Amino acid sequence: MDPLAAFYLKKWLTALMLPPWGPILLGLLGLWMLVRAHRRLSLAVFAVAGAYFLALSTPATIYRMLEPLQWPVDTGHQVEAKAQAIVVVSPGHARTKLGGMLATAQNRPILLSGGSPTGDEAEAIAMARQFVREHQRAPDWIEDQANDTWENAEFSRVMLSLHDINRVVLVTDLIHMRRACEEFRRAGFTVYPHASAADMYFQPDPDDWMPHLKHLPLGRYVAHEWIGHWVQRLRGYGQACTAR
Repeated sequence: MDPLAAFYLKKWLTALMLPPWGPILLGLLGLWMLVRAHRRLSLAVFAVAGAYFLALSTPATIYRMLEPLQWPVDTGHQVEAKAQAIVVVSPGHARTKLGGMLATAQNRPILLSGGSPTGDEAEAIAMARQFVREHQRAPDWIEDQANDTWENAEFSRVMLSLHDINRVVLVTDLIHMRRACEEFRRAGFTVYPHASAADMYFQPDPDDWMPHLKHLPLGRYVAHEWIGHWVQRLRGYGQACTAR
């Protein structure tokens, strides 16, 4: 399958599982069952759809889902001396800023990774522009073809292997770090994770059980990360990364 077609297929399937389409499709399934006189089953499907939507729009449940995903903050600021380069994955002002600070402070080369499947400006190009503005020099490598975390790791490996680099400080946000770390280790890197806390959307109160649409973007992001972890398990890996 064409890589672009495969990317869009994956994105569409993921979108159908996440809000708003996930609950909507479940609701439509329940309605179809109700019309077909499967009343009890339709009520069960409606209940699942409602619970799914509420879970991803309620701070307390989102926070519970976040806990296993978050990279501990106190381990993210111990940069290993053995690392050969800094790799920043995906866009985000805080991630790029942190990666640039580490590269400057530790005198290490830096790779920025992030593509654009739609043909618009690649994420890595925008990151590079920020890096140049803040550090008055160009990044050492720009990987602008990757459209997901698996490709971030694979394409970074191809570029860095030309320079015999396989030990990297990996920079991304707290939620994405475990999955990104697993992908980079699977690609053959020794990974020293350094998570950016500033990309967090909010830190909810676990006692706040009031759902609101404003919390749905974070709930969707967390659910997306869980889907990514389940895909890794189906591929037979994803257990390697723990806090150092």
